[in-house]
Parts: sequence; C-alpha cells; structure tokens
Amino acid sequence: YLLPVDDGLPMRESGEWTEKKLDILRHYISTSTTAMAKRPWRSRVYIDLQAGPGKNRIEKSGRIVLGSPLLALTQGAGYTDYRFVEQDPVLADALRTRVSATGRVTTQSIIEGDCNDAVNAIVREIQARDAKYLRGKWPSLCLVFLDPEGLELHWRTVSLLANELRADFVINFSSSGLRRVAGEAFQHPASSVADRVNKFFGTENWRDIPLRPAGSMPVN
Repeated sequence: YLLPVDDGLPMRESGEWTEKKLDILRHYISTSTTAMAKRPWRSRVYIDLQAGPGKNRIEKSGRIVLGSPLLALTQGAGYTDYRFVEQDPVLADALRTRVSATGRVTTQSIIEGDCNDAVNAIVREIQARDAKYLRGKWPSLCLVFLDPEGLELHWRTVSLLANELRADFVINFSSSGLRRVAGEAFQHPASSVADRVNKFFGTENWRDIPLRPAGSMPVN
C-alpha cells in the first residue's frame, strides 16, 4: 500500500505534470521537516484538504506515483498529526486502507466531506491544543497542501487557515479549472458558475482581469 505499485485500490488518473508537482511537494516536505524537527513545536500537523486516494496513475505513461498523503507519511520527519480531507467516499476509503499501513494515523486523521466545511473543525482542534500554556513549547506548526482540481476551494478557507494557524502553504493553482468556466462566468455574472468563481477568489474583482484566449501568453 505504501509503494508506487498497483495495489488493487482506486487511484486518481492524472496528467504528466502531476509527477513534477508531487516531486516539488516531496522535496519541500523532506527539507522543511528536517529543518524544523528539533524546534520545540507543540505539535507538527500536515493538512491536506483535497487528499485523494493516496496514489496517482499517470495517464500517458501508466506510471504509478505516491500521492500527497503518502508522501507526507513516508517522507516527512517529525509530523505528529495528519488531517486528510476527501469528499469522494470511494477515494476516502482507498486512502484509509493505504494510510493505515503506516500505523501513524488515527480515526481523526481522515475526514470525509467538503474541505470548506471540514476546515473549521481542524482549526478549532489545533487552537484548543495550543490554548494551554506549556513552558518551553511553541505553538503548533502546520504544513497546508492545497491542490484544487477546479474551483472547489473557497478563499475563505485559505484565509481562515492563514489567519488562525501558524502554517506554511504549498498551493497548486489550477488555471485550466478556471478557464473551463471563465467564459460563462464573465457572460452571466449572476449565475451559479460566477458565484463559484467569487468564492474561489473571495472577491468579485476577478471580473477586472482581461480574459485571454486559451493558449495565449501572459502580457507583462
């Protein structure tokens, strides 16, 4: 379950760029946890709000790579707690089976549901842990990995984590996810699609950004 091989459980079908993205995350997890391991943090929490099933199959090559939750469990040195959120029940079940093989997770580690709802309980839990004064101990340190496939992540969620926790962030912004709905959102500002874009950016000011054709180069 912890190796980049087919274990018979569901995997996320992914494009070639996924390998590079996950390699960047792996490197950050490895270097940051090593650098912070000897500091007196109250706890060190890895938070993954769109965790997936734990493994990815690269569409063109067929290669299997470890997803972000398994990278955090196998590459990180010193995380004391993990919070994996996944809305799809099939993917969440696959993740439960895989991460249980590490012996480093609890029943609280995997949360099935919308990440924008689950984040409230995660923040409250860490704040409660840090509320009691402990001599010589620093507040909890978190690494938050945000990897939305489209517009399902709300800016309010990012803002809550950034303002209420001591945390580092690794965020993958899906420009293709925005482009898929941008035309309709611009043309119909009162639609549900436009409302999703509003929640994603946390503002309606995105309407002031010129919409370039797909594949065009940014203007400096």
